[in-house]
Amino acid sequence: MNYPRYLDNVNKIKTRLEKTSLASKRLVIAIGFFAVLLTLIAFEIQPGAGLEVGKSSPENVYAAKDFKYLDLKKTEEKRKEAANRVPEVIVYDEKAASAAISDMRNFFVLLENERAFSTGDIEKIAEEIPEKAKTYIKPETISELLQLSPEDFALVKKIAFQVFAKVVKMKITERNLGEITELYRMKIRDSLSKEFLEPVTLAITESFLRPNSRIDYVETEKRRAEAASRVKPVYTIVRQGQLIVSRGQLVTYEIAEMSKDAGVTRTTVRLMSVSRYAVLLIVILTLSALYLSRFERVYFDSPNTITSGGK
Repeated sequence: MNYPRYLDNVNKIKTRLEKTSLASKRLVIAIGFFAVLLTLIAFEIQPGAGLEVGKSSPENVYAAKDFKYLDLKKTEEKRKEAANRVPEVIVYDEKAASAAISDMRNFFVLLENERAFSTGDIEKIAEEIPEKAKTYIKPETISELLQLSPEDFALVKKIAFQVFAKVVKMKITERNLGEITELYRMKIRDSLSKEFLEPVTLAITESFLRPNSRIDYVETEKRRAEAASRVKPVYTIVRQGQLIVSRGQLVTYEIAEMSKDAGVTRTTVRLMSVSRYAVLLIVILTLSALYLSRFERVYFDSPNTITSGGK
């Protein structure tokens, strides 16, 4: 570096400044302060890459450091899994179960009375019994029951009551009625010693098999919410240099928050506020000049003193 030439240039600048009028010096200092302060106020460093939720990312954004963030998606998935593991709360209605057994008992009482005392037309009787028993069973099935031998009728009645009494103790809802019915059929098949009696036994007892329980949706949701709330938040580790969002990718709330945690920053200019800050600075500098001209004349008459720190 050519120091003599450098020093010569510095001296030339000093000479020019000395020849500059006092008013010009004041103006230069005022403009300098104004420019510096306005720049500091107008420019703002913000965390994140300036991503806007719901819009496409203008560029690829990479993590500037290692960090971990709250993974909302995985946390929600874990909470849903925990909630789904909680079974539905089913409330058993003992009165409904007892009523079903009572209806079947009344049905067999009607059959026994007709078998013992009736001498009328079997087909007509078979059509009247469903209405009296408040259930629907095909007249053909009832007709078959009326014509069974005492031994076979007693067997049908015995097996029907034995199996039905066990099944109605189970919690039966509209949702699992089909499964319970299939289970009931298997038990009837396993219990009957005479296969030809199976269809009529199934037809009778299935007509009385109905829901005896209800799902308590309020209590179920309460327990599932409690199970979900016990799941701890899931945090995911992101390494420095890892891609956070690709250019053109839709920015979600989670991605926007990740960009802030990743150490990515952006410098923005608050254009809407620049004019207001400029006016404010002009007022402040004007008041400062008035104060110096009245109470600190030495600074006002020698601007170099301000820029040199009062020396």
